[in-house]
Amino acid sequence: MERSLPSSQSQLVLNRKDRRTSNFGILPLRQLESQIEELTKDEIWGTEILDWVLPDVKIANWGLPGHGEKKDSCGTFFMKGCLNVSEHPDNLAVFKPMVNRCFSPQCPEDWLSWAMREADRIADRIGHVKGLGKPIHYMESVPKALWYVCKNNLTAFAYRIGRKVGFLGGSVIYHPFREKGRRWYFSPHFHFIGFGFIDGKKVAETYKTSGWICKNLGVRKSVYGTAFYQLTHCGVWYGTGKRHSVTWCGVCSYNKLNIPKPPLDQLVCPYCGKSMERLDWVGSEPMPLPCSGIGGFYLASSEGWDSFSNKCERSAREREHYCIY
Repeated sequence: MERSLPSSQSQLVLNRKDRRTSNFGILPLRQLESQIEELTKDEIWGTEILDWVLPDVKIANWGLPGHGEKKDSCGTFFMKGCLNVSEHPDNLAVFKPMVNRCFSPQCPEDWLSWAMREADRIADRIGHVKGLGKPIHYMESVPKALWYVCKNNLTAFAYRIGRKVGFLGGSVIYHPFREKGRRWYFSPHFHFIGFGFIDGKKVAETYKTSGWICKNLGVRKSVYGTAFYQLTHCGVWYGTGKRHSVTWCGVCSYNKLNIPKPPLDQLVCPYCGKSMERLDWVGSEPMPLPCSGIGGFYLASSEGWDSFSNKCERSAREREHYCIY
């Protein structure tokens, strides 16, 4: 018989020993209430009873990554290539199959690609800070008395708490949920990756006066690895408008650290060195299946292929011609 998971303290399961002693009858109300008050463990999982939620649940429009809707193009293939055949072996074109990515944290198809790209950006920005030692991982847990506060205000509180205990600045990743035994429960907290010298006495004082729990999780061997893991279960905004899962504070904030934008990733032909462009199949026959090739590149005839930009220009000219005549 399947058992449903308890979603709150109102869904308690009496242990089997109590069931046997009750002769399978209905217990008197007072006896039932006393057993419920004494019961602090979940019989099925052996863990403390918490407000379990499903992974796709959103609280105040914040949820886990990958539980939105995907675009029709997400995960589909397209072709990039170089048609400069005069500089290629045997006058053949160079091709490389590519995958359409929307890089949205909401997308069930592409949220991991978003996490990898965002982790790379975090590592790059933190790598530009010099003279403050090695990056650390620091965490703040929100006291239950403030769980009703919206995320923006909680973030402002978290910044102030971080400055008070010695965190100098870095990336801030919001987590509305925690995982325990492969189940999720609401427990808002923040993960910081950056620089600072966390004062243990101030941490204890902060907990005593405000209830915020601050933990220094130590120096990071890999900023990218830490950031990627935190992003795989961070808070993602599913409401209207745009709100960021990652923000920056202190010495790494945008008004204190200006760094050049990383160059756009350009795919270059391995034979002639020219930028590869998106291609479109214009041939009369069905489009040939792509090959994997060496390093993802392969050589094939250019017949039937044209650049995507040329196709767009032709379509524009056709529309203009139609409008004039």
